[in-house]
Amino acid sequence: MQMRSRRRQTGQMVSPFGILMGALIILTLGFVAFEVARMVIARDQLRAATDAAALAGAASLASSDLSDVNTSHTAAETAAQQMYTLNDIFGTVLSQTAGPDPQNPSAPPVAGHTIISYKWIDPSTGQEAQPPGSASGRVLEVDATFGYQPLFAGIFGTQNPIVFPLTVSSQGGVPKMDLVICFDVSGSMCDLTKLSLVKRSWDTANNKVVYSTTQQTTGFPSSYDPYPQRLGSPFSTELRNTENGPPGNHPSVGSAAAATAAASATAFTDQVVNLDANAPFQQYTDSATGLVFPNVDALLEASRGNLDPTNFGNGSSLPSSGKSFAYTAKDALQVGPGEPNGLDSRYKSAYDRVALEKTEPLHSSVVAVQNFLDLMQKNTQAHFGFVAFSGGNQDGGSIGQPGGATVETEKAIASNYSCAGRDPYQVPMPYIALNPGTGTTDDNHDLIRDTVLPKLVPYLGTVFGDALQAAITELKTHQRPNSSRVILLFTDGLNSDNAAAQQAAKDANKEGIPIYTIGLSIAEHGAADQQQQVTILTDQTGTQGIAALSGNGATFTQVSNPSDLNSAFQEIARRLTQLVK
Repeated sequence: MQMRSRRRQTGQMVSPFGILMGALIILTLGFVAFEVARMVIARDQLRAATDAAALAGAASLASSDLSDVNTSHTAAETAAQQMYTLNDIFGTVLSQTAGPDPQNPSAPPVAGHTIISYKWIDPSTGQEAQPPGSASGRVLEVDATFGYQPLFAGIFGTQNPIVFPLTVSSQGGVPKMDLVICFDVSGSMCDLTKLSLVKRSWDTANNKVVYSTTQQTTGFPSSYDPYPQRLGSPFSTELRNTENGPPGNHPSVGSAAAATAAASATAFTDQVVNLDANAPFQQYTDSATGLVFPNVDALLEASRGNLDPTNFGNGSSLPSSGKSFAYTAKDALQVGPGEPNGLDSRYKSAYDRVALEKTEPLHSSVVAVQNFLDLMQKNTQAHFGFVAFSGGNQDGGSIGQPGGATVETEKAIASNYSCAGRDPYQVPMPYIALNPGTGTTDDNHDLIRDTVLPKLVPYLGTVFGDALQAAITELKTHQRPNSSRVILLFTDGLNSDNAAAQQAAKDANKEGIPIYTIGLSIAEHGAADQQQQVTILTDQTGTQGIAALSGNGATFTQVSNPSDLNSAFQEIARRLTQLVK
């Protein structure tokens, strides 16, 4: 009986000890589980910091217009570092950051500190670009190691706390991309150009051509600055007569209508671009040729081609026959008695070139797209397509055909004037198809930048549904393997067929293609037009805006000043960056 009692007492003693041991084991496991979970959170927060840093650095590179690769890379790394130090782990800002120790690169960081380093990866190989600083380094890798100190180390007060190095890596860059630019060449793309409306008539008393500027203006309703101008009233076809002949009120060709126009205070024969971009025109010297345009008279004669000695003799007397009437060149060019006549075969081409450069906002838009192409080519693996659009041509379409040389036709100067072989006049309406090849020029950068864009001229209205559908077709049929697909729509007008454009945006959404939209709406077009453009192009969720309907991260940007276009396109380059790894 005593033995049984002892056994029961012993059993009662074991039970509390087992409970205590179990509690200690559970507590220990709890500590370990807590620290593991805390370590995972710390690692996730560290990765969030390197992700943000990689994106910031990649965005800096994508929008950098610095020509030196090393400088661009350094600026990108600085942007990454600044973004990294704005992050925190468990509330402690990651400001204690340094590069690897040159004497001991593999040494881990101390508790609460970070070691961060950068590599530039060649996306075509997935390896670090060689040599360092190479332009092929287009993806930024951010490697970071954080010295994690377990919480229990502080609780138990160990003199040499345990530090676990947590290491993560993030890569950011613009992915391999096929991008089609839809570009507006509608007539409003010349609404900011400084112009002179000039009347060229015959002074019977002094037996010479005289010029009078009837209006200095910015833009001109229902007309375009370069050819095709499509001038309307009070343009006088009777007074203008022929391109290079005498004015219509000259005795040899005079008419009652021309005489009436000559006496009018508003009638004009020529619309010329003020090459100095002033109103009124002062004077202009072409830096490329050294040719001087001293007054509006010279602009007019140059625009007609009447300052070419090859066609018009010495310019000193009226030819008895032929089409020339350029003998007033000395007056137009302000050449003194006994001086050379000043004629030069380059005047016409110089005027045409500079006039297009002064056509606004077209020229600012062209320059912004050229800079964007340069950025994307330098910093990404992008291939480009290009579709110009306007408001429809005589065939009923609003775009050209693939190939880039397609043109449309239109009256050159006015619907009732067809002299000098300029009716019909060829208007560039380029459509450059994507090229999925791997050659050095297959990205189409040089073709679009240097050949297509400089030759664009304003033409008719704004319809971009066809252009968007063409861009979608290009991205479906000419996409490179494993490349992302993007459409960039730029317009300065109000689309006149929103149903077609909205359907194109919905089609793009189904294909996973974002349509980034940039709208230029100058103050001269009014607040109502600006708001209507927002409605058409917006990225606001739940609306019928083009960017919103296409989805897939597409955004809308509106600017009111052409000088801000460069920044708008750079912002698109930044938004195209993403985490690569």
